[in-house]
Parts: sequence; C-alpha cells; structure tokens
Amino acid sequence: MKTNLILLASMLALSISFSLSSCSKDDDKQQEETTKDLIPLSLQFPDHKEVINYFYDNQDRITGIELRKEKELVYRTLIAYDNDGKVVQTNYTGLHNSIIHQYRYLSNDTIVRIIDNNENSKDSIIINEKENIIRFIRTNAGENHIYHLNNNGNLTGSENRYGYSTIFEYNYQYAYDNQKGIYSNVKSPAWILIQYCWGNGKFSTNNIVSATENTQIVEEYNYSYNANGYPDSFNAKYIYGDDDIEEETILVNYRTVK
Repeated sequence: MKTNLILLASMLALSISFSLSSCSKDDDKQQEETTKDLIPLSLQFPDHKEVINYFYDNQDRITGIELRKEKELVYRTLIAYDNDGKVVQTNYTGLHNSIIHQYRYLSNDTIVRIIDNNENSKDSIIINEKENIIRFIRTNAGENHIYHLNNNGNLTGSENRYGYSTIFEYNYQYAYDNQKGIYSNVKSPAWILIQYCWGNGKFSTNNIVSATENTQIVEEYNYSYNANGYPDSFNAKYIYGDDDIEEETILVNYRTVK
C-alpha cells in the first residue's frame, strides 16, 4: 500500500511538472505569436466610405497604392524599383489625368524628379543618409519644403514656402507616441512614405499624437493598439478653428512581413 502511494505521488508530481512545462511552452508560443512584424494592407475610412489599399513585392516594398470610394477606383499609383532598390518611376492614374514621374540620382543625397518626360519640369528631393527626405523643391511652382527629423526617423517638423516668397509661411511641429508606426516595417525608401503614403510620413517609426501649426494645435490622434503594438484603429481630429472641427475614424488592416 505504501509503495502504491509513493508511486502515485511520483506520477502526480511528474504530471504536474509536464503540465507546467507545457503551459510554459504554450505561453512562449503565444508570446511569439503576439510579437509579429506587420505592414499595412489597407486603411479604411468608414465615415467617408473610402479605403486605401497597399500592394507589395516579395521584399515588402510598396509597389502600388490605390484609393477607392464606395469600391470605385479614385486613383492608383504604381512604384517601380531598380535592382539596387532605388525608386526609378511612379505612375499615377486618376479619374481625369495621369502623371509619370521619373527619378534620377545625381548623388547620394540628391534626386531629380522629372514630370511626364519633360526635362523643363523638374523637382528636387534632398535626402539624408537614412533616405529620409529633408527638403523638397518644386522649382517651377516656387515651392520649398524643409523637413526636420529626430534620431528615430520621426518627422518632427516642417517649414513650407509657397510661391516666390522668401519667407516660410507655415511652420509645423509633430509629437509622437512610443508605439510601432503603421509603416515602420515597410522596406521602401523612407522618402517615399512622405511623398506617397497616407499621413505624409507621420506614421513611419512611431505614430503622431498631435500636430501644431504656428503654435496652434491643428491635429490630434487617439489610438487603439493590437497585440503586436501597432494601431488597428484610431480617431483623427482636425481643428480648423474654434467652431470648425472635423473628426474621422481610421481602421488599419495588416499582414506579417515576409
């Protein structure tokens, strides 16, 4: 009888040990499953019945962006890369027009954008060593945009000059959270996110929480995050004046990186 009790106790201890080990492995597996790297497939705007879809190549670089309203195509932009991963051409097709941009790399920090094969219609994109845009000049339109970034690659401010004025008329500052940015795992050159992705670079490393224009708050964002730490829905508030405020809800759908 005593031998049976000892055997039963041993079996029970072994069972508990196995159960704890199994639970530990399950917990590790669950933790692994909830820390995936994600890239956005679409942004949905239910208030406007709109959706922005993103398309990728096998290196998780954006190759296409399209906006649909009530399922009807509004515009589509296609992005082409060379063998070194540099953007060489974009093709925009809208409801009433189409535009081709070709890109030439004059140096490590200067890109010339040629519009519709017209050598007299050029823009200049100045980038830093991390391929973040720091200046965008539209020569023919007299536009000059300067971008400020922090060490994390977040766009923290911009100054915009329009027409042929020598004074920067608009000055913006941006504040961020510490969560993973919507586009933080997209492998396209960083300047593309400002030029073509929704949000104009405000969701690259982290996510914007507020925007200030000439000391006045003009945008505010509140997020709901998924288990992986990315925004899956958020509210955006645009403040045009004391009695002129617009709000919208944005839903984000992701897939895991390849």
